[in-house]
Amino acid sequence: MIFTYGVNGTSLLERIAVPLAPERFLLITGVEDRGFGLVGGILAGLFPIEKQETVPQIEALMDLFTGDLEIFEPGIPGGSVYLGPDPERHFLFSRVLEEIFAHTGGRGDPGAVLGVFSLGKAFLQRRISTLSGGEKMKVALSIAFCGAFGLIVLHGVLPWLDRPGKEILLREIVKAKGRGGCVVVLEQEIDDLIADADKLFYYDGTKILAYRSGFRSAGMRRVDAAAGLVLAAGSAASRSSGPPAVVAFDSVRFQYESPKEGGRGKDVSGSDGSEGFSLRDVSFALDSGKVYGLHGDNGSGKSTIAKLILRAEKAAGGAVFFLGKDVSTASREELVRGICYVGQFPEQQITMSCVEDYRMRARRMKNPLAEELLGAYFRGGGSLPISLLTPLQLKLLILADSAASSTQLIMLDEPTWGIDPSGQADLLEALARIIRTAVSQGRMPPAVLVISHDMRFLRSLGAETFQVREGRVIKDPGANRKRATATGKKARERKG
Repeated sequence: MIFTYGVNGTSLLERIAVPLAPERFLLITGVEDRGFGLVGGILAGLFPIEKQETVPQIEALMDLFTGDLEIFEPGIPGGSVYLGPDPERHFLFSRVLEEIFAHTGGRGDPGAVLGVFSLGKAFLQRRISTLSGGEKMKVALSIAFCGAFGLIVLHGVLPWLDRPGKEILLREIVKAKGRGGCVVVLEQEIDDLIADADKLFYYDGTKILAYRSGFRSAGMRRVDAAAGLVLAAGSAASRSSGPPAVVAFDSVRFQYESPKEGGRGKDVSGSDGSEGFSLRDVSFALDSGKVYGLHGDNGSGKSTIAKLILRAEKAAGGAVFFLGKDVSTASREELVRGICYVGQFPEQQITMSCVEDYRMRARRMKNPLAEELLGAYFRGGGSLPISLLTPLQLKLLILADSAASSTQLIMLDEPTWGIDPSGQADLLEALARIIRTAVSQGRMPPAVLVISHDMRFLRSLGAETFQVREGRVIKDPGANRKRATATGKKARERKG
């Protein structure tokens, strides 16, 4: 398929050439901007959509998806399916069984559909809202690969999957090819897929090129350099007489309610883990000026730990402390002033319509740090609508808006998600700027908690890592030995 796409007279994609053909697996990586996501949607026939709204605010949001598409060479015939990086957007119904029924029309065994990604039948009774992100993505992928689609387009789904899930995905891609289908995957994390791809491409921001390893290596070097800036900024402050731990978990317990069958109170949870996860006797502490990494399988409870700190979830037992105070007794203002949180999907944290609104709020709140960051990363973009921001810009915007001189904790939930290596470096440079500002003002730098499945990213930061496993948070000695080695090496390089 060869096409060009533009919006309001501005060309976004120039003669994009993707050789769609039966029995083929194509892998595309590259610059993660607005166009990267559009490529997948256009291939799958989702965009452009017909512009119908007359409300100006809605029109502005939809402009990107109602552009002018010129096709020079059509794609393969037959139905298509598209899965994007946010699994929340793949569901219309409240329960898994209802969702499967809607897609299959009641044909076949719903349990067999879930079995594609090794999900037990107990999941059929689960509410979508009780599933972890990884479980939601597995349900969506199970439905997609059970259909007779000629083209399957997947964008950013791999980070949701644990190791067995990734192996199943590759197996299903091979099966889809065997049925004469074409699978296109747009992904930043390509190491697990390269060996099986028939063709590998790189999107440079406007067009598709044949992939070369050098395209990514420069970006990864920038990530390592920016991580060194974070380490240097944090190590500049003395921690000999700091305050109590910024965050402390003391024997914390938490569990989502198990599903009940037919409302009769019968527990339908099974040995396959379908009852959801629980946290048991979790205890750990985060100190000022240190960088911590939290990793574990999808659905293990990493993001829930962040929610417990933010008091978005309530512990069933034990206590969570922020600056020595039980968060259950802390005011919302204390938590907002002390914690800078950038979620996995920062668009869910957006409250204003353009960048200038955030700049004005920073001035009104007398927050020079936020003003500085907004000025650094959004030059000349005063009235830039939020709908036009890239995933990186959204994360930078929330980071800038949430950071202040009162910030004691910075939490980044899956910061590498949907961002190419160059963008990851930009985010780390912004983080280093926040830490340096604290040190220059004679304050203890904030503790940094990075929740990520990307171990390379955590190692580059020299993070002290914890693993969430089987309901517990366990210090990771193997990774921390590597951290000490890497930190010492970077320190020697800085001295040299």
